[in-house]
Amino acid sequence: MHELTHAECVELERCETVIAAGRETFVDVGLALMTIRYGRLYRTKHPSFEAYCQAKWQFTRQRASQLIGAASVMQALSTTVDKPEAQPAAQPAPKPSNERQARILAGLPPRLQADIWAAAKGDPKVAQHMADAARENLRSQ
Repeated sequence: MHELTHAECVELERCETVIAAGRETFVDVGLALMTIRYGRLYRTKHPSFEAYCQAKWQFTRQRASQLIGAASVMQALSTTVDKPEAQPAAQPAPKPSNERQARILAGLPPRLQADIWAAAKGDPKVAQHMADAARENLRSQ
């Protein structure tokens, strides 16, 4: 196992506090898990991120990836800046209201996530069909 720096220990503790409390939303939990995974902050006590999630949180790797994917979507939708000429005159679609809705768009490029959600006008069923079609299109390229 490898030692963590003081800053990494502080960051690990902060992230674990967020996950344990489920502080505000699935977004906070997913971003905390992302930080732990990419920073390898689990490495002093666990040989892998999967082992860490299972031992510490009783999450499978798949569940952790779902939370990370949903958080990434929400982050992308929050930071996507539309070109003025592309903005509709009507109000923009509300952001996904829960993790399941956000996961519909996971794995797609951020710009495509925003375009699909806007075109679906926030309707998760429409967004699911559009996202599936986009994935199929990306696979065939």
